[in-house]
Amino acid sequence: MQLVGKSKVTRLNAKTGITYPLIRLPKAFANEIGSTAKMYEIWKNSSRSLIITFPKSSESKEVIQLDCKKDFEERLLELESQISELKSLLLLNEGDSFHKTKYNGLGAIRTPDLRRVKAHCMLG
Repeated sequence: MQLVGKSKVTRLNAKTGITYPLIRLPKAFANEIGSTAKMYEIWKNSSRSLIITFPKSSESKEVIQLDCKKDFEERLLELESQISELKSLLLLNEGDSFHKTKYNGLGAIRTPDLRRVKAHCMLG
């Protein structure tokens, strides 16, 4: 095993509340961009090591899905609270001032006889 580079572990904030550790690979590994990497953890002499492998393209056609169940539940709770808030606001506004009926123009005429509507429009 040989040392191929040195990189500081930085932070990547992909979404609100989700932070990933980020390690940059040396420029010599630019041909691996877009490929799938598998990571293995090794403990030796109470020191933690990671081994990164780049399998052949035929082996890496699997879909990578992170466990985001917690994130989904948080988003669902947030949506439910927003819906209940909107519902309460709508119920507050549901008074006489919210449903004012216009009594001018065609809205004032309440007759099924269209001749009277036409006459009223021509006169008014």
